[in-house]
Order: sequence, then structure tokens, then C-alpha cells
Amino acid sequence: MMRLAVAQCETVIGEITGVDLMRFRSRVGRDLALGALRRYLQGADAKPGELLALARQLRIAPVVSAAMGPLLA
Repeated sequence: MMRLAVAQCETVIGEITGVDLMRFRSRVGRDLALGALRRYLQGADAKPGELLALARQLRIAPVVSAAMGPLLA
């Protein structure tokens, strides 16, 4: 049971990290933000829909969506 909770937490952390790095891409660097987003999307537990939902809540969905397009193609 604890192992499942940790796995769910790691997935949420990955989504938050990806969205936050895209939000602050001018501070951390566009390459770093896109690299983190790419790594998240290539992961076995990636949930692009949930990532985009979080991006919508933080009002950065257009940027995240535009970045996700080529990475998912």
C-alpha cells in the first residue's frame, strides 16, 4: 500500500516539476524546461492529460501544449 502511494506521489511530482519548469523557463532556461518535459513524457507512468490539466489550472496550457506537440509526435 505504501509503495503505491509513493508511486502516485512521484507521478504528481513529475507533473508539477514539468509544468513549473515551463512556467519559469525564462529563469531556468528553455532547454532545461523542455528536457524535463521530454523526460517526463517518455516515462512509463507519464500522464499527458493530467499534465495539461495542471497546466490549465496554472494558466500555462498554451505554452505546455505547444511544447508537448513535437515531443509526442
